[in-house]
Amino acid sequence: MRLGEGVAIGRRVKITGPSVIGDGVRIGDGAVLQHSIVWDGVTLGDRVRITNSIIGIGYDVPADTSLVDRVVANEPIAT
Repeated sequence: MRLGEGVAIGRRVKITGPSVIGDGVRIGDGAVLQHSIVWDGVTLGDRVRITNSIIGIGYDVPADTSLVDRVVANEPIAT
């Protein structure tokens, strides 16, 4: 796992690798990150589940969202 500078990790967060977390990322309480890349400045809301995915620079993933095998950058996340 690679953890960037200035990362804020909430309570009860689970990160399994290989995973990469960029600089300035904020990870909400109870989030799960598995085998994924999260670029700089991303915010992951509470209870987010990210698996085998890439999250683009500055992206905001709302609470309770689950992303599996996805690449997201500037488009809204379809629910």
